[in-house]
Amino acid sequence: MDAFFENERRRALIAHLSEHHGNVSRVELRALWFGRTAIETMLRVGALEPAGRATYRSALVPRSPDGALRAAFHACRPAMAAVLMSSAYAQGLCSDAPPLPQLGAAPESVGAKRRRPGYDLHPLTKVLDGDLIEHDDLVVTSPLRTCLDLSRRARNQGQRNLAGAVLRAATRADDTLPGTLLRRVAEQPRVPGNQMVRDLVAELPGTLLTKSPLEVEFVGFCADHGLPLPLTNHVVIGIEIDAAFLAARLGVELDTKTYHGGDDPFERDRARDAALMCVGWRIIRITWERLRREPELVAEQIRQLLAQRTVDAGD
Repeated sequence: MDAFFENERRRALIAHLSEHHGNVSRVELRALWFGRTAIETMLRVGALEPAGRATYRSALVPRSPDGALRAAFHACRPAMAAVLMSSAYAQGLCSDAPPLPQLGAAPESVGAKRRRPGYDLHPLTKVLDGDLIEHDDLVVTSPLRTCLDLSRRARNQGQRNLAGAVLRAATRADDTLPGTLLRRVAEQPRVPGNQMVRDLVAELPGTLLTKSPLEVEFVGFCADHGLPLPLTNHVVIGIEIDAAFLAARLGVELDTKTYHGGDDPFERDRARDAALMCVGWRIIRITWERLRREPELVAEQIRQLLAQRTVDAGD
C-alpha cells in the first residue's frame, strides 16, 4: 500500500512539473502529500532545487532566463505580468535578460521592498486595454507598454541605451509604434519620464521610421548582419534615397515590382542614379527576392562597399 501511494504521489508531482514548466511551490507540494521531510530529501538528493521563496524547480529542467521568469511567476502570486527588460527579452526585443526576472503587480501589492528572493517586483500603474498580452503562455506588457515603461524609467545613459535599443527593435516590427507612443504621452501629460519618451522617439526619424515593408525589412537586415543602421528616406539634391549610409555616401534603393516596374520608372530610376553619382554618391539596387534568397552575399557586398569608401577617405 505504501509503495502504491508513493508511486501515485510521484506521478502526480511529475504531471504537475510538466504542466508548470518544472516549477512547484511548497504549498503545491503539500497538496500533493509531500511533507517537510520529503521536500528536504528531494532538495538534498538534487531532485529539486530552490527557485525563490517557497518555490522549487525540477533539477532536470535546464537553467534559463525563461525558466527563471516562469519560476518567479510561480513564486509571486500577485504578479500581473512580466515587465521592463523581462518583457522585452520574452518577446525577442532584446538579447539579454535582466539578472533577476522583473514582474509587475498592483501598487498595493508591491510594498516598500522591490527586490524579493528570485525576482524584482515593480508597481504596474495606469494599465489600459491592450497593455497586457499573452506571449508563449506568459502574460507580458505589450511592446508599446514595454517601450513606454523602459523609456520613462531611464535614469542614466546605460538605461537610456537599453530603452532606445528596445524601441528600435519594436519599431522594426511595427512602424506605427512611435506615433502611438507620442499619443499615449500626450494623453498622460503628468507622468514623470515623458520627456525621455519624446527624446527617444525623436531619435528614430532618419534611422527607423520607414515608408514601406521592404524598408522595415532592410533596417532589420542591417541590424541582424552587424551593418551600420542607415538613414531611411534621406534626401540628397532633392532626390529621396530609400536607405543611405552617409559616412560612405552609399545609397541603397529597395526595388519592388509595384513601384519600379514598367518603362517609365525604369528610366526615371537610372536618371536619378546618374544625378546622385555626379555628386559623389554610389547607388546599389536590391530587391526583396534577393534580400531573402542570398542575404549573406548581399550583406558582404554592402560591407565591402562601406569599407572601400573608408579606405578612399583615408587615402
